[in-house]
Amino acid sequence: MLIAGTFLLSCLTSNANHIVGGAIAVTYNGAPNSFHIKLNFYRDCNSGGAGFDPISQVEFGIYDLVTNVEQQCVNPTTFSDAILTLGDACFTPGLCVEHGTYEVDVTIPNNSNGYYVSYNRCCRNVVIINIANPSNTGDT
Repeated sequence: MLIAGTFLLSCLTSNANHIVGGAIAVTYNGAPNSFHIKLNFYRDCNSGGAGFDPISQVEFGIYDLVTNVEQQCVNPTTFSDAILTLGDACFTPGLCVEHGTYEVDVTIPNNSNGYYVSYNRCCRNVVIINIANPSNTGDT
């Protein structure tokens, strides 16, 4: 069974102008068809944008790898956040990045096509210079 983070598709999209980036990790729990999904999500503390979404508003979409048909939407069951320590004694970058972690255990039925997991969130931090119109560009 193939599982990976990827692009586009549905579930839920929220809005704010503060996203720095993120990544989804999926690990096998050891029980048949049982997996742990973990989203590491990063936001700019100084952007004035909204804080992290409550777990009731976050959904991970689980999609068929071949057909792209949504198979499940699951809400995380745990959330934690912390301000990252950036720089060292010689250099302090003047940035504030907050790290949020959303996690859930899920059972996924057998599927010979495999699956991928996706989460969508709008919008990126306005100071990003290598994305056209980042305040209207989401992160998947």
